[in-house]
Amino acid sequence: MRYLLCVLLIIPLLLNCPKKYTPKVDKIQVYYLGSLYEDIYREPPLLSGTPAMKGIVIGHLETEPPILRYILGKLGFFALLDEFPIDYVMSDTLVYNVHYLSIPRDLGYGIKNYEGIRFAIARRGSDSLTINDEVQLTLIKQRSDILWLIDNDFIKTTPRRIDFYVENRQLADTSIAALEVEPDTVLMNKVAAFRNRLDTLLSTTFILAGEDLSEFILSTIAERVDVNVIAYPPSMVVVQPQSDTVTLFETINSIDWTVRMQKVTDMANKDVSQLVDESGYTLWGRVQKTNTCLVPDVQGKNLFDLFYPLEGE
Repeated sequence: MRYLLCVLLIIPLLLNCPKKYTPKVDKIQVYYLGSLYEDIYREPPLLSGTPAMKGIVIGHLETEPPILRYILGKLGFFALLDEFPIDYVMSDTLVYNVHYLSIPRDLGYGIKNYEGIRFAIARRGSDSLTINDEVQLTLIKQRSDILWLIDNDFIKTTPRRIDFYVENRQLADTSIAALEVEPDTVLMNKVAAFRNRLDTLLSTTFILAGEDLSEFILSTIAERVDVNVIAYPPSMVVVQPQSDTVTLFETINSIDWTVRMQKVTDMANKDVSQLVDESGYTLWGRVQKTNTCLVPDVQGKNLFDLFYPLEGE
């Protein structure tokens, strides 16, 4: 009986005993590819050299304007990235059923067990942290041995290799080196094929025939979704191009495509007027006694899809 009690007392001590295992790794190499959108146009693209990068590979897809990231996704760029050995993609577009992890801007993070070292990467999208952010950051630190916090300033830097030197499971030092690429021809061709598709799409030309760009877009949407009135925030129109012809690429810099819209039927004219007055919206179309109206709604369809629907994800 005494022997059994001794065994029972020893077990908790063994379970809580700190691990003596010391990883053999003394350096973690991280390859920062920078903007994956810009990489499409590099010669050679850094993506084509990722198979030779022995370490952690990370890039970002934070585009200006944001609709560009949406278009890339619609064309299948996130699926294309699944064919490259990337560990993390910093993007507010969460992607599933791929081998890499999406890291959102607001303290999104990932932890990778790199030969026994719990290496965490977290994205810090703002200069100041809320109390909830501080709590989240504390939890990430507790779950990892080394934490790399990426801020907006680093995002803007050029691609590079960062070496994290490890000693006693902790960060001892870092160094930065130029990113050398050993391009894979097959992967280069895949990137080039996608770039050609993207360029073809963005070079699509519209003839305005004397109309303002906003009038052309709204009238096209109204005809496509069959509404007679569209209420929209005046800030949706960023700039009106002076040219009579514009490309799709030019429109993404002229319109705030992040607005979402919902179709509402049987809307009385007084309800349309009330909506416009209370929300400060601008009204397109001719109000009738009963209207089919397109109104801003965060649960609605993306404005870009209403104007230029794309097949894809």
